[in-house]
Amino acid sequence: MDKLLKQLVDGTGVTPPSLCAQSFASKYPQAINPEWQIRGERFEVIFHLETTEYVAEFDSNGLLVKYTMQLTAESLPGFVSNQLSQTGELMNAVLVNEGNQISYEIIYRNADLSRFMMVLDQSGNIITEKEL
Repeated sequence: MDKLLKQLVDGTGVTPPSLCAQSFASKYPQAINPEWQIRGERFEVIFHLETTEYVAEFDSNGLLVKYTMQLTAESLPGFVSNQLSQTGELMNAVLVNEGNQISYEIIYRNADLSRFMMVLDQSGNIITEKEL
C-alpha cells in the first residue's frame, strides 16, 4: 500500500529512453501530465489531451507501437452507437490503434445489468464478445 501511495504522489519515477521521450513530445506536444511505465519491452505513457485520456506504447527505438484513447458516448462512430442500441447501455469505450489497425473496445451492460466486453473492428464487425 505504501508503494501505491508513493506512486500516486511522486509518479512512477520511470524515465524513458531519449528516443521515446522525443517521439512522444513530437507526436503529442500538447500532452498534459505524462506518466511513464515499463511494460515488458515497451515504454508506456499515460497522459491527457484536453479532457481525453490516452495511453501510448513506444518501443525502445521511439517507434509508436500502439495507442488507446478513451471515448465518450458522443464521440462514438455511428456503427458503434448502432450496435450498442441493440445490445445495451455503454459503460466504457476505448479506441485502440495498433499497427494502424483501429478497433473499439466497448464495455456495456444489458437490461439484466450483466456486463459484457465487445471488440469491434473499424468496419463495425464484432471481433469478440464475452460476459465479464
